[in-house]
Amino acid sequence: MQVTWGRAAAMILVGLALLAACGGDAPTADDAEVQAALDELAIEVEDAADELARVARSELPAGAEVVATRAYRDCTEGQHDWKRDDPFDLSCVVGHAVVVAVPSDATFRADMAELDDALQATGLADRRSEREDSQGLAHVAEDYFGLLGHELSIDPDGQPVIYGPQDLPPASYNSAEDDLELTLAFTGPRDEALARSDDQYRDPAGRRLDPGEVLDLLTDQAYALVVDVHADEAW
Repeated sequence: MQVTWGRAAAMILVGLALLAACGGDAPTADDAEVQAALDELAIEVEDAADELARVARSELPAGAEVVATRAYRDCTEGQHDWKRDDPFDLSCVVGHAVVVAVPSDATFRADMAELDDALQATGLADRRSEREDSQGLAHVAEDYFGLLGHELSIDPDGQPVIYGPQDLPPASYNSAEDDLELTLAFTGPRDEALARSDDQYRDPAGRRLDPGEVLDLLTDQAYALVVDVHADEAW
């Protein structure tokens, strides 16, 4: 199964058109042309995230299902002064995350090995060679899977907290053909960072969910895999 990633040439043309539309002035996040370009990118990002979530589900235990999604975008204006001169006037990230709940981790190691193979078969490559903190599932397995099943801490009731899939660091991949990136994050019912976030999600029917409601959906699950595809665009 091949995921389509090509977009670089089209976005260069969009950037040139934006500069022309702005009369040579630096574009801002409120410009209609910028929003139109980001809307177009959001469609591509969402399509890629949905496709890769299907790839992930095919390698996960029976019963793995999508319980929530999150679309996001954020823009930062470049700084140009005596202290700093960014190489952009406007930089934006557009992303789409799919939360896949997994009912069992009995075959977790084998599942992740098969998922790594399946992702690379789509044309993705892990990113360990580019950033020390960015690596594919095979390297996460090498560095962290030995911790699975060991005691992580003691909860307020005096019970041991066991290191499980939801405690693993994320895995990252990118495409040799384009700028779309994939992050696979692990979460679960005791994910305190998710509980504290203000991210907004939707269930498969389109109903809004806050982070607490997403965690409630994971109460009886072994863990959840977050398939997050995102792309940066700068002008």
